[in-house]
Amino acid sequence: MASQIDIWNKALRCIGESRLTSTSDVQKSATLLADAWAGTYKAEFEANPWSFSIKRTSLAASATEPEFEWEYAYPLPADCAFVIDCPELDRRQWTIESTDDVKTILTKWNQGAALNVRYTSVVDDVSRWPQLFADAVAFNLAMEICESITQSNSKMEIASARYDAAIKAARRNNAIELPPVDRLEDDLVLVRY
Repeated sequence: MASQIDIWNKALRCIGESRLTSTSDVQKSATLLADAWAGTYKAEFEANPWSFSIKRTSLAASATEPEFEWEYAYPLPADCAFVIDCPELDRRQWTIESTDDVKTILTKWNQGAALNVRYTSVVDDVSRWPQLFADAVAFNLAMEICESITQSNSKMEIASARYDAAIKAARRNNAIELPPVDRLEDDLVLVRY
């Protein structure tokens, strides 16, 4: 599995720059990569329900009731990037809001009982990332730092094309690993019954 320095070096190779020996190097490229690192990889976790990062948990209701419209609040874990579903509730029966830097599920229907959720967590341990995901992060990093290092539109286009190919491959592989998702019937379909 890839390490953080491996991913950084793949990003640098993509734009024709020399390798780093560690993430604490004092080169301009290392500083730019360090600045872009956390935001870039965390955004990838928010973009898709990656099978390697799916977690299940049971949430306790918050003691603080929502101001209006909803009756129960369930604070999400700190590592939650993307809520996939709450199996006991229809998707129209809950929503997510952020208050005081805490993402919370709001609902009326669970009577304050524990709420089961499936979510995509942010996996900070790079060694757990599948290679296709690590490649996508590397090429996304390459796009982030390309202009500052190379000032080359052609290298930016190459990085962008490689990112597009890598993210498609990662999503395709992820789709094969995940079961099909049941589509929620909207009100137009439900009115027929």
